[in-house]
Parts: sequence; structure tokens; C-alpha cells
Amino acid sequence: SITASVGTASVPIRSLRRGAGHLQARVNQLVGAADDAMYEAKRAGGNSITINGTLIRIGPHPRLSRAFDGADGG
Repeated sequence: SITASVGTASVPIRSLRRGAGHLQARVNQLVGAADDAMYEAKRAGGNSITINGTLIRIGPHPRLSRAFDGADGG
């Protein structure tokens, strides 16, 4: 079976408009926060999304479930 774990992070756009050094620091912070959120979703067991620290469990999509039924020969 295929599962998905997604993490998101955001920063106010105005915080990205200050000098190149500040921009790189904010980008690193943003990527780190998204990475942390993704691993939080993974720890929840897959089929999860973490948005702003809130874990959302999602079920399998019916159309995709049908498409993959029997794909492995079983």
C-alpha cells in the first residue's frame, strides 16, 4: 500500500523582504519547520498532514484505492 505524510510551514511574506542574509535564515527556518512537520505526520503512521502544528489524519482516496487493488498480484 502507498501512504503519504505531508508537513507544511509558513512565514509572513513581509518577513522575507529584509536583506539577503536574513532571507537565507528565514528560508532555512521555513524548510526546517516543514521538515519537522513532515516527520510528525510520519510518526502518526502515514496518511497524515501536519499544518501549523495540527495533525490531520486522512483516509485513503477511494479512487486510488481501487486503482491499486490487485496491482501487486493479490
